[in-house]
Amino acid sequence: MLSRRNKLAENFYRKKFGSGNWIYQPRLDNLYSPYKTLSRSSDALIVFTHSTLGFEALALGLKCIILLHNVAKKTASWNDSDNVFFWSSKIDYINISKIINKIFNCTQSNWEKNSKKISNDYLMYDPGNVKKKLLIKKTTNKL
Repeated sequence: MLSRRNKLAENFYRKKFGSGNWIYQPRLDNLYSPYKTLSRSSDALIVFTHSTLGFEALALGLKCIILLHNVAKKTASWNDSDNVFFWSSKIDYINISKIINKIFNCTQSNWEKNSKKISNDYLMYDPGNVKKKLLIKKTTNKL
């Protein structure tokens, strides 16, 4: 869990979500970058709801699961169905466990095939914001 809170909040989250096999990464007064944490997580499974950082992990090609509750759908302007390969609006233990097992066991090529379209629809990976800068430059030149 990549948290916006400090180390003291870990006990709260462990009580709430269980002490299973997951890592709590607290905010360390800007000593860590969430992007560096993601880049070190190539073999991890990222679970998120409506986090831009989660969509960025997806755009980086990391295996992700989206817990798609109504806030998440509204925040992301969700236009796809509610329950498909790596996301679901059925947020219960049995359903989430099935999705986790499916994603852990899928090959990287199968993951990329199934995740690329969704990633591109919601947030494309653009290192250094190259595409964004070109768009701004084109728009500025037209003015």
